[in-house]
Amino acid sequence: MIILSRKDLSNLTLKGLCYAKNEIYARHGRKFKAKELQNYFNWQEWYDGIYEPSDATDKKIVKMLK
Repeated sequence: MIILSRKDLSNLTLKGLCYAKNEIYARHGRKFKAKELQNYFNWQEWYDGIYEPSDATDKKIVKMLK
């Protein structure tokens, strides 16, 4: 697991911050409604989207992280 510091985050663009935030969900198999995000994560060799995006999916992933 990689932990980003405030300095790391301050060096990211808005798009980079968006990808970083959503990578947490992507690494747990979430698919995305936004085509740009889905396309981005489809190109990641580690990504395997198995859960359709929904509030229930997001709650399930948050529960897994605890």
